[in-house]
Amino acid sequence: MRLTLVRHATLLLEVGSRRLLVDPMLDPAGARPPIENTPNQARNPLVELPMPAADVVRGIDGCIVSHLHQDHLDPTAVELLPKDIPILTQPESVEALRAHGFANVTDDGAGWLGLDVARTGGRHGTGEIGAML
Repeated sequence: MRLTLVRHATLLLEVGSRRLLVDPMLDPAGARPPIENTPNQARNPLVELPMPAADVVRGIDGCIVSHLHQDHLDPTAVELLPKDIPILTQPESVEALRAHGFANVTDDGAGWLGLDVARTGGRHGTGEIGAML
């Protein structure tokens, strides 16, 4: 297994002969506004990609999208990812990804691309912060 941190939550994961892209945030640095109501009002992403966005998606066999915040799937990724790429995501994200034109979206990790992926839910926080996110 080989794991490469691209930026933020974006990872390239090579497992056997499979090359997977996780949480593609591929916009240029500063393309998005700051996160509202936070002390750091810097535009996002904070840093440039270490390689061109097209190189990040080149040769991938599948994509895992943990959730639909723009720091885990952004407009550049939606544009660059092949519309027939196998995508594994959470149940609540399936229809939104299909609405972006992706034809091969599932929330079932059993046997996905010949792998068994254990999908788990998550949350960003508790209380007021959790409710906002």
